[in-house]
Amino acid sequence: LIIFRNIISSSREIVSFKEGTMVLEIGHGSGSWLMEMNKEFPDAKYVGVDISGTIPDDRASNITYEFGNIVKGLKYPDVSFNFINVRHLVYALSVDEWHVALKEILRLLKPEGCAQLTE
Repeated sequence: LIIFRNIISSSREIVSFKEGTMVLEIGHGSGSWLMEMNKEFPDAKYVGVDISGTIPDDRASNITYEFGNIVKGLKYPDVSFNFINVRHLVYALSVDEWHVALKEILRLLKPEGCAQLTE
């Protein structure tokens, strides 16, 4: 397992991050991961959801920040995202909540997509 910048190396073999690629970050916090990804892959579209509802001041036109709670379900249609990133939620969710969150991630992920969960 090798992390190259913001993405696990094997994820780059699955998702191209070209124009039309939809990327979701669950628990975007400060938005730093989304902003770094946008610098590396400016043709993709990015959505960050966070329970805090925080919207960073510095944002690009292809990044959207929204309030969302993975455990209560997100408003997006099934199979909406090519890549889903989840970081720093290991202590935020109970075991039962993780089951719900993982089902929601699988619902949102396109069949040829990839989810990355790191801590």
